[in-house]
Amino acid sequence: MNLAPDDPFCKMHGWMAHVFVHEAAHAVAAVDKGIEFTHLEITSPYDWQVRKGNEVTLGGLHLSGPPSWPETPAAVAALEMAMAGVLAETVFYDHQLAGDSGTGDMRMWMNGAGLIGHPEGPAAIEKLLDTSVASLTARTKAWVYEEQRRIRAVATALSGTNDGPNVRLVPYSNGPWRLEADDVRSAAGSPL
Repeated sequence: MNLAPDDPFCKMHGWMAHVFVHEAAHAVAAVDKGIEFTHLEITSPYDWQVRKGNEVTLGGLHLSGPPSWPETPAAVAALEMAMAGVLAETVFYDHQLAGDSGTGDMRMWMNGAGLIGHPEGPAAIEKLLDTSVASLTARTKAWVYEEQRRIRAVATALSGTNDGPNVRLVPYSNGPWRLEADDVRSAAGSPL
């Protein structure tokens, strides 16, 4: 077990361990779902407030253009990619970071699906998806379990350590951390 006693967010694993796994899961899902992106980047935490609200990112995954998935197959793939981050935290660490670690991901997905401020609210989501959010969540969590090796490989490449998702405390001065899309594909390899 990796203890991170000085970390106020997760004393068991360390805050940055969660961040690396969360963002790596988005990237591997994007590769598998055919969602184009330019790079995966985790900026130094000191820069996070400046970047908040950037409409071309999903977490640290920089999409190739503005998010747009107005039709069912693309909306389902994009939602699976958006959910993969918090679900990976749960699979790897049995919990996600407290707070709203998936809120920005969902806001980005809803924006791309054209559902921000939709009068039907949650009903519009399931109508667009043509499936229940619960079944989609279960399917995505099963995918994360199956792809742990690949997510771990991307987290390891991104963190620049040999520890991958077991990174405890990464000095913020080490950032930013970045992988180009081709480097993500190379680290992730092929699905089994």
